[in-house]
Amino acid sequence: MNKKIEEPILRVSKLNKSFPGVKALDDIDLEIYRDEVHALVGENGAGKSTLIKLLVGVYQKDSGTTYFNNQKADFDSPAQAFQKGISVIYQENSLIPQLTVIQNVFLGTEHFTPFGLIDEKKIYQEYLNISKKLGFELPPHEEVRNLGVAEQKLVEILKALIHKVKFIIMDEPT
Repeated sequence: MNKKIEEPILRVSKLNKSFPGVKALDDIDLEIYRDEVHALVGENGAGKSTLIKLLVGVYQKDSGTTYFNNQKADFDSPAQAFQKGISVIYQENSLIPQLTVIQNVFLGTEHFTPFGLIDEKKIYQEYLNISKKLGFELPPHEEVRNLGVAEQKLVEILKALIHKVKFIIMDEPT
């Protein structure tokens, strides 16, 4: 589809944020279209993480407009942004180390049988389907604390995709 006709999934215009004594973001403009991958690169303190936190409601902007999916997006919290389809994978994991890969991935989205029990077969099948589709298979019953940092990031990505988010932001994913 022609990008001049297609609306961006994320549009930021004249975004500003200051902290006491510091202008963190100054008139930021940004458009991102569906199926695009972008990297925001800059030195420490350049405002990359501040921008992410503004987009998902950790911080509130001083001025400017933000649209997600062609709707005004002034989120009050990351949970609200997540409900609208934006997931952030932070540098620090949000995984629960004592839980297994599959438990972390499906936490909060458990499928239930008609008897109110967690449908482990359905969850396992969905896990296999998405991990195969993505081309990586992590041991589903391994505790997350036993995985390397890179594998833990893959668990975070799986988690976002299982929740069917529309937009994934990774803050220092290495």
